[in-house]
Amino acid sequence: LKSYIQIESIRLKHNLKFNIEMSEGINPRLIKIPCMFLQPVVENAVIHGLYPKEGDKNLDISFSIDDDFLKVDIEDNGIGREASYALNAQKNKRHVSLATTIMKDRIQLSNLINKNSIQLEIIDLKKDNIPTGTKVVLTLPIIFES
Repeated sequence: LKSYIQIESIRLKHNLKFNIEMSEGINPRLIKIPCMFLQPVVENAVIHGLYPKEGDKNLDISFSIDDDFLKVDIEDNGIGREASYALNAQKNKRHVSLATTIMKDRIQLSNLINKNSIQLEIIDLKKDNIPTGTKVVLTLPIIFES
């Protein structure tokens, strides 16, 4: 994840500031996260929220444990989902973004097959009704590496 963000930072001419934080007691070598659950969310934040934004581009990712769940917060100070949808519709009228739909389908399927309780919450951040970014909260049952 860090390598991907560093590559995107280069593409954004190093105008991307990011922070990855882990709560005390989390050993990233022992906890498994299903393949491709975080990268598409981070990619959406960078490409659709931060890339078109003028000025400082910030991405904060935090990992914490709540009961038996790993909580991952991915927050950007991008242009927000509404502005991103409008920009993409104007730029490429034929393009239909499916990343979020695919992610929700993967979570639903994983929950059904593995009897998991993975949750995805997308929050539009606003101040005085003006978009200030997006926050995605992904909650996963903790699966320890064996």
